[in-house]
Amino acid sequence: MKTMLELLIRLHELRRCCERAQRSAQVSDGEKAAICAYRQLVRECLPKHVLAHYDKMTKSERALGKCPEIFAMAVLVSAYRGLTPAGRSKLVSHFSRSSPVFSPGTIATSNRGIAEARAVDRSRRRQK
Repeated sequence: MKTMLELLIRLHELRRCCERAQRSAQVSDGEKAAICAYRQLVRECLPKHVLAHYDKMTKSERALGKCPEIFAMAVLVSAYRGLTPAGRSKLVSHFSRSSPVFSPGTIATSNRGIAEARAVDRSRRRQK
């Protein structure tokens, strides 16, 4: 949940940054596109249910929008309360799964896989 909270905070900050960039004449079109593309990447990391609550609250809860941390927490609480118990456990475990570890030519998803990836890296270094 902490990761999701941080992503929501970042999304809120990027939304405001994107809005300011669109109004600014000093920011080039390429910079505006880069900001909005990064915002889209952050949006794609979040579950659809959370994004639906984020979009709804962005339009309706203007008072919460002044503080990104409070707004993100309100979105998470709203999304959590709107789910069934099974959906809640799925939401809580969304980012708690072990993330893949990327190594040159190898993807490991567990501690055993990490050890194997390190062994492969060591053997590749020895061959060079």
